[in-house]
Amino acid sequence: MGRVAALHAWLRGPRWTRERVSGFQSRQLRRLVLHAATNVPHYRALFAEAGLRPEDVQSIEALKKIPLTTRTALQARLPREVVAGGCDPRQLVVHATSGSTGQPLTIRRTRFEETLLAAFRLREMAALGLRLTDRRAVVVFVRAGDSYEEAVLSKVPWHARRGLLPIDKIHCLQPIDRIVVALREKRPAVLIGYPGVLAQLADQLTEADRAMLPLRFVVMGGETVSVDLRERIEQGFRVPCYDSYGAHECNLIATQCPVTGLLHVLDESVIVEVLRDGEPVGVGEEGEVVLTSLYSFAMPFIRYPLGDLAVRGQTPCPCGAPRTTLRQVVGRRCELFRFADGSTLHPYVVVSALLGHAPWVKQYRIVQESHVEMTVTVIAHDPPDAAECERVTRHVEAAIGRGVNVRLLLVDSIPAGPGGKLRPYETRVGNPQS
Repeated sequence: MGRVAALHAWLRGPRWTRERVSGFQSRQLRRLVLHAATNVPHYRALFAEAGLRPEDVQSIEALKKIPLTTRTALQARLPREVVAGGCDPRQLVVHATSGSTGQPLTIRRTRFEETLLAAFRLREMAALGLRLTDRRAVVVFVRAGDSYEEAVLSKVPWHARRGLLPIDKIHCLQPIDRIVVALREKRPAVLIGYPGVLAQLADQLTEADRAMLPLRFVVMGGETVSVDLRERIEQGFRVPCYDSYGAHECNLIATQCPVTGLLHVLDESVIVEVLRDGEPVGVGEEGEVVLTSLYSFAMPFIRYPLGDLAVRGQTPCPCGAPRTTLRQVVGRRCELFRFADGSTLHPYVVVSALLGHAPWVKQYRIVQESHVEMTVTVIAHDPPDAAECERVTRHVEAAIGRGVNVRLLLVDSIPAGPGGKLRPYETRVGNPQS
């Protein structure tokens, strides 16, 4: 991938001019396209079918010549067809996602790629104010089978053992009061998590909690940050709060500019297109996010639709940074399922139970029909028999509890909702206390 160039971009990128950023993207894109055409069967076939030669792509302006590669297309391939020749899929770092678009996907990276993308995230966190000795608390989802007590990092990195960049992972699905207790114990300087959970935490913090926590800023990600959620988080924590946008396919995509509030795209790591009907949208217009990850050589993602909608911002950012920007990411908010007793349930609980007991699931959609009814619509790799469906249904019902009946439906396709975006979660139940 050109490791020296990658490290130089990590170190010097924030001080480049806009022209130099674009030039780097073009050079890295040329390397990536040539590599994919030579070493990755999926892209070799895709380019051949489109009559595209690697030399046809000399700059980012030629991106539109490259066909899109969808999540469905990658799912239909065997690992050896989407992983570069010479890379043993069993030796790569694996990220098995739950699939925010309702389609699980296994992502593979080399150790160097994994470390580099993590370093880019740390660089952007440092720009927001992260110090080497700051303790971070990350309130995240832990898959089924992990207990709350086990929801801390099992392996402490070498730098954390030396007191540098310490980090704690806290299960986001445990009761809010237990998360508050964990924060009191860990006393983080930086808090990272899903906006929905952070808002609940903010509502429960006391003046004593705020006085005890050495918190300097909060980073929100994984869901769309609505105006009401942001207000609750800012009022509850009373420190600067920043939005972030990422994806398992490439780690970090963008972080919020402290000056303008726009999302700075991490141009030295990704190329982000915002398209409508295949054409780039203008500033202030909404379209679908299409990603090219400039450092994913083991398993490339070239013109890969993420399934997210976003509003394009100015380039460069008015703050002076030589970055492309997004005004807003649309449609990533996970809706909580609500019940007659006033309790709520995060959709990830249902997803975890489903994927944990049904590895044959290719795509899903979960709809809460009423306080006691939920429909789980599934596209299967290999359709299971009735007994298998019954077994999975019982496991999902057990995970939900509350006497909820689950109906599992096997279908051939799941239609997209308004705007062309699939909604993997939906509740048709209002807040019973409203």
